[in-house]
Amino acid sequence: MKTAALAAALLILVSSVLAFASCGGDKPAGTEAPGTTAAGPDNTAAPDTGAGDTTEAPGTSAVTKADVTTEEVTTAEEFNFDENKFGELADAELQKLIDVVPALLPDGKPLEKFVRPYCLDDVLDKDELFTHYYVSGNSSPNVELVGTDGGAIYGKAFKLPAYGKTPGGDRAEIQVQSFYDANVKGAKGIMFYVDLSHTTPNDPTLGKPTCASVTINVNNYRANMADHGSVGYYFDGLAWNITNNVNACRMQLPDQFKGWVYIPATSFVNSSKEPIADADGLFPDLAVENMRCYTDGYVYSTDSSSYVIFDEILYIYD
Repeated sequence: MKTAALAAALLILVSSVLAFASCGGDKPAGTEAPGTTAAGPDNTAAPDTGAGDTTEAPGTSAVTKADVTTEEVTTAEEFNFDENKFGELADAELQKLIDVVPALLPDGKPLEKFVRPYCLDDVLDKDELFTHYYVSGNSSPNVELVGTDGGAIYGKAFKLPAYGKTPGGDRAEIQVQSFYDANVKGAKGIMFYVDLSHTTPNDPTLGKPTCASVTINVNNYRANMADHGSVGYYFDGLAWNITNNVNACRMQLPDQFKGWVYIPATSFVNSSKEPIADADGLFPDLAVENMRCYTDGYVYSTDSSSYVIFDEILYIYD
């Protein structure tokens, strides 16, 4: 959407890295304990051409949010991420985000340390172009910036019509490049918010269920340990549920899902389908040039009432 904005955006240094990294925007509004996977139909979609693809059935885990108290927030000095500074929140603004994320991760640990250089909070410049991100991909010509009154879980979010380049012909997806440095080194997983509640699910006989994912540096790093083999989790408001990729990278979600999705570093592979996590199950030193946001499994529609929200792509740390 713009290159000139890159120069301007690089001049903007948003605060230091947070104990809970987060990108400040408008006012808004826990990983990995596996559950039981329900064996479902082995659905497939067209091969991933770089724009994404499609499935397998989710099960449930028993981790709940009830009776959980959030421990004291770690100070920025205690974990100093030199990169990922964009998106820092503190004090009351940080608490607002904490209030809308799951208290526990799928592994049962409190969600306390994260950064959010891809929080998707942004503002528009005088030419109505994004200031902090460059957006490309199938849905980019029609992507909108919305606040919590338009579907964001916190601050600002990207709203995509429920189709890509061709109305009725392809899925909604965008590729987001930050104008700031970002590195996922040391994170144990990536969590993001997606709202598909304004889409119409496909006919189940088509074998193309609702799904979503984020990938790193186009498709160079994504959840695809083996076809239908990656593990992910989605939060239903009470508990984390285990799920799997339905094709190249996208994780199957309930129809019209609205909430958080978590993918551990151990589910990410490189373009040769080799796992990239280190011996501790963490991401290696990996400069993130962009993140691609994929969705699919619904009826593609140009109706203004049919759309997808992507928000708050977080790097999660122990």
